[in-house]
Amino acid sequence: TNLQLEDREFTNKDGDIVKFKVVNLNNEDYRVPISVINDLKAILEKNPTLQKFSVTKKGSGLSTKYTVIPL
Repeated sequence: TNLQLEDREFTNKDGDIVKFKVVNLNNEDYRVPISVINDLKAILEKNPTLQKFSVTKKGSGLSTKYTVIPL
């Protein structure tokens, strides 16, 4: 769980600026939803020695749900 989050942004097709967090793993950027960050913070409060976790994704668009699973 020693990951560095980076802030990124882009302008969408409507001209709005969209801000998000990414983590770079093996030279690939992955968007990290706020819900995942919040869940991971809560898990780390109870288990500060956690080294690995997994994230599952269900759904799409605005109905997407993420689950953080300690390993």
